[in-house]
Amino acid sequence: MAGAPRDAFYKSGAGGFGLFVIPSLDLVVYKLGGNQGQYDPALTRIPQPSEVDVSRDDWKPVPRTPFQEGSLGGDDGLRRVLELITSAVRE
Repeated sequence: MAGAPRDAFYKSGAGGFGLFVIPSLDLVVYKLGGNQGQYDPALTRIPQPSEVDVSRDDWKPVPRTPFQEGSLGGDDGLRRVLELITSAVRE
């Protein structure tokens, strides 16, 4: 994968969730994804801020077509996140 260390690996999950492990950088990242309901503290066991910005609740990514690359999702999006994380940590 371009831009990521050779020892980096990840496991994708449903809805854009992912787990990244990069031993050479001593780094483990858990990426949340999905819709607002998937952030429910009852599901994640992670407390959420008391004030939540809902201005993007109806946002939808640009769809992929043969003529439009669209937003990266699924494994494509996770691989890009891994590249960005690696770049930020190295700098």
